[in-house]
Amino acid sequence: MGKELQVYVNLPFCIHRCAYCGVLVKTGDSAAKGRYLGALEDEMDAAVQTLGEYDITSIYLGGGSPSIFNPDDMAHTINTLRDHVDLVLHAEVGIEMMPQTVGTPSLTGLGAARLNRMSLSMQSGDQDELKALDCGFTLTDVENSILFMRKFGVRNLNIDLMYGNPLQTMASWEQTLFLACGYGPEHISIYPFTAPYAEGMLPCPSAAEQEDMVAFAASHLARSGYTRYSKYHFAQSGFVCRHFSDRYHGSDYIGLGLGAKSFIDGISYENTSDYRQYVEHSSEFEQVTCNVMRFDEEQLEERLATCRALLVPDASLAS
Repeated sequence: MGKELQVYVNLPFCIHRCAYCGVLVKTGDSAAKGRYLGALEDEMDAAVQTLGEYDITSIYLGGGSPSIFNPDDMAHTINTLRDHVDLVLHAEVGIEMMPQTVGTPSLTGLGAARLNRMSLSMQSGDQDELKALDCGFTLTDVENSILFMRKFGVRNLNIDLMYGNPLQTMASWEQTLFLACGYGPEHISIYPFTAPYAEGMLPCPSAAEQEDMVAFAASHLARSGYTRYSKYHFAQSGFVCRHFSDRYHGSDYIGLGLGAKSFIDGISYENTSDYRQYVEHSSEFEQVTCNVMRFDEEQLEERLATCRALLVPDASLAS
């Protein structure tokens, strides 16, 4: 076994920016998405020497909304990456999915990429909250997505939930958790609501109320068969997310795509957030990377402590 590395692939395109989103997001037509995937594959080609030095434990495709890309094109890009890396046995290869994009065409196309984990955005079990969050999907979309995923053989499903939402109450949060557990996912993630781009949002639960929401989630999910292994993540036995678990243990990772961050052998850097610059120069490392920093011993220890602070002590990490 050689040195291990995680791969994160950033696919920053979305149908629109949801009210809670604080990450790098672009909108664009199919031609823009196609140019982006082409640039991404050029970056993969350029990184092949670096990638070849490591055993890859996980590939995580996030964004953005990766599932809004043409599924056949997306599968081609994922398989291009597979051709460039040495995946360890039972490596995790996962993708984030939006409910309104899940169906026979997307799951058939992505099937060629041999994914073994999918993460579905649900956020809330209350339709009024989903509307306040401007999610662009309904609970019916969520339910139909899960039915489709199970029909197509998805056996490692995560559901993303959010607490502290506009209009959310403890009662609606409890209902959200009841619904999510009822769908039977192998993994559930809970994240705090943030609204860096939202103005004039409706009132949100107080900090104290949010603490109560987290406490209820931890208790209810434990009773429902989920082990909490990090601040945000709960898994059934055998379904801890390797992407998150390894990251919280301080693993090295390489980020590919617009604005993606990397940490390899004590050096951190990130790709440009300028779409045009990235598309035109993605294969030229010095043209698209910035904020390069070499960590000294003290900084490495601080980084590891920051990562491990997100873990839950003594939680089972069997995967």
